[in-house]
Formats: sequence, C-alpha cells, structure tokens
Amino acid sequence: IVVDDGSTDNTREVVSGFPAPIHYVYQTNCGVSSARNHAFRISSGEYILMLDSDDLLLPEALEKLSAVLESEPDTDLVHGDGLVFSVGGNVTERRSEYWRAPYETFLENVVLCNTLPIIEVALARRDLLMSVDGPFDEEMIGYEDWDLAIRLVATGCRVSSIPEPIS
Repeated sequence: IVVDDGSTDNTREVVSGFPAPIHYVYQTNCGVSSARNHAFRISSGEYILMLDSDDLLLPEALEKLSAVLESEPDTDLVHGDGLVFSVGGNVTERRSEYWRAPYETFLENVVLCNTLPIIEVALARRDLLMSVDGPFDEEMIGYEDWDLAIRLVATGCRVSSIPEPIS
C-alpha cells in the first residue's frame, strides 16, 4: 500500500507503473502518522512493515523477518540492522553502530535511547499494532515512531532481532 500524503511530485504516475498487488491511495497532506495509520487501517496482512519514501528494503528482507515470526510464535516484532547511505549512495554506517543500550531494562533503553527501530527495519504482527491506539499518534509531528516503540514495549511487546542489514 502506497499512501501519497499530498505530494506534489509524480508519485501517482510512478506507482501506476508497478504491477498488482501495489495499491495507491491519495490523501490530503495530514502528516506521516496519518499516512501510516491510513495504510494500516486499509491493510489486511498478518504482518505489517512501515516504509517511508526515503527508505529501501534489501532483496530478502521480508523473507528473513517473516521467517523469524513464523518460527517464533511468541515474538510480536522482529527487526534487523539497517545501512545508512550518503547522498552519493555509499554506505556510511550501520544503524546498530549508534544504538546504545547502557540501561538495565529493555524499556529503559527504548525510552532513553530509542533502541527499538520501528520504521523500515521492523516487521510486526498486526495484532500487536491493533493493541495500541493509532498505532501512530497523529498529534505528534516528530518522534512518533519512538513513541510507538515505547508504548509497545510498555505493554509487553516481545522483540527479536536479526544482526544483518535488511534495509
């Protein structure tokens, strides 16, 4: 599902060139949280992965992430590492290089260090996202993914990770 949040570029034309099952939806600009929630509401899959316009997934990302959820029925969300690219397209670092975890509990690390990546590197069970309001808070104009991570972990979300880059 591609939600075009009021863009003025040629998103519609680009997406129309993709084969089914790509689904294009236009909405008046309401912000990233609204666009993500809109996509979530009209989706029907068992698993959800949010991908913003400046993100990409490596070729086997969904296969690797979904394999974890399939083999670990008690896991609610799985994430992988991510690569950070320069404007020229060169890899400058791995996201895990700046995820710090100096605190005793997972919740403390998520609250104080934003150590649970939600966008572009995490695959979640639909039921998990249905268990929290939103799931994204549409009143926030920044850090909405961090807010969601905190709310998920605070409600007992069980997380697994794979050490390799998936985005």
